[in-house]
Amino acid sequence: MSETIPRVAILASGDRESGGGGSTVERVVRDVLEQKVGFQIGAVICNNPEGSVGVYPKIEALNTEFGLKGDDRIDVEWIGPANYPGGKLKRGQRQEESTAICRLLEARDIDFVQMAGYLRILTGELVETWAWQPEFALDPVHDFRQGLYHPDARIGNNHPAILPFIMDEHGHEAHEKAIQLYSEGRIEHTAM
Repeated sequence: MSETIPRVAILASGDRESGGGGSTVERVVRDVLEQKVGFQIGAVICNNPEGSVGVYPKIEALNTEFGLKGDDRIDVEWIGPANYPGGKLKRGQRQEESTAICRLLEARDIDFVQMAGYLRILTGELVETWAWQPEFALDPVHDFRQGLYHPDARIGNNHPAILPFIMDEHGHEAHEKAIQLYSEGRIEHTAM
């Protein structure tokens, strides 16, 4: 981790059906720009191309509103199955996508990755080098059961999914479904 303010990359998808989405990433970036949180945006990565989802215009509007230009500007990087086609998979990232994201994270000196409405299942190198691993549960120095952070688990997700109950839901609907399932006693907690 950097010795200064942590640099966070946000993974977002947007909604291809409506051409919208991106409200979660917009809120996070706004909170960073208004200095309500203690990290900086090092990258915004979207798996859908510009013009197909709302992530791009929302970030552009924030650049304009906050007068961000040059090196201060926040650009959305497109890394998805269309520009990293690789082999076909039913769900999840292709190996090339995973690797491309890792190279961008390294190049931008990212400390943490936050999934904010990212509708791809993580795979490959990204999971191997950034995600929680089962052996972390055995690490006596970073005992997660005591609420201690493991420094090698550097991906967070704002989705409440408990599979299979909340599968393929996104946006507000996913959170509403989690609350409903909890109220009905069908789940005891969310995955937040």
